[in-house]
Amino acid sequence: MRTASKRPQTLLILLALYLVAMTPAPSGATRCISFTSEAQLQVLLQRFDTLYFFASWCPFCSKGLQEADPTRTLFVAFRDGAEAASTCFSRYQPNGTCLLDPDGILAKRFAIEEVPALRQAPPARGPSK
Repeated sequence: MRTASKRPQTLLILLALYLVAMTPAPSGATRCISFTSEAQLQVLLQRFDTLYFFASWCPFCSKGLQEADPTRTLFVAFRDGAEAASTCFSRYQPNGTCLLDPDGILAKRFAIEEVPALRQAPPARGPSK
């Protein structure tokens, strides 16, 4: 029974992510979405095998943003403002997926102390059976 109760939550998170991703940001910028929960992260980790931590204020991050494969990389804006991160991200990686980590919660989980930083994503945990 526990599996059935997790599916609607996962579907709602996916729907919310889709709606946020499809909502145009100001000036045509790609919008970075806020990190909200472990469930959200697990859904994203099913799609991506690499995490790239960056910040708009980091002069060294643009090269990594440009070179990373947006189909395999989840981009994480580390201790950055939503508007600045989204503007920077859309400039260098307009087709990727970006999570905001303004408080450094994800960075701490992946032992990130400075940017730029690249980490292999852990395997996503599937739904409980």
